[in-house]
Amino acid sequence: MAKVLIVDDDSQFRRVLRIALSARGHQVREAENGQEALDEMRRDAADIVLLDWRMPVMDGEHACRALRAGSVLPVIVVAAADCEQEAFAAGASAFFKKPVDARILLACVDACTGTANEPAIRK
Repeated sequence: MAKVLIVDDDSQFRRVLRIALSARGHQVREAENGQEALDEMRRDAADIVLLDWRMPVMDGEHACRALRAGSVLPVIVVAAADCEQEAFAAGASAFFKKPVDARILLACVDACTGTANEPAIRK
């Protein structure tokens, strides 16, 4: 399964995503803002990033541009803001508006990481 980095200043939203992604066998890490995300990626690169747009310290736009600089890393923006055009201009691979259907978001993560055909739970 994939290493997923969730970047969002809403701890409850991160918790819900962490539970859903972990249940599918993904390794999940979290960051509260774009700067923490970049620090996490320097320590141990993720396979995919789920990124909020409006956050303190470093917003999603700057984080997305930095994450995608010279990289094909999938970045899925999941935001309450109407920023779809800006997200794609910054290099986002996909965009979901909050509230998001978790099943569709999980399917997108699986498709972007090539884990779509793997069993959800390994024994």
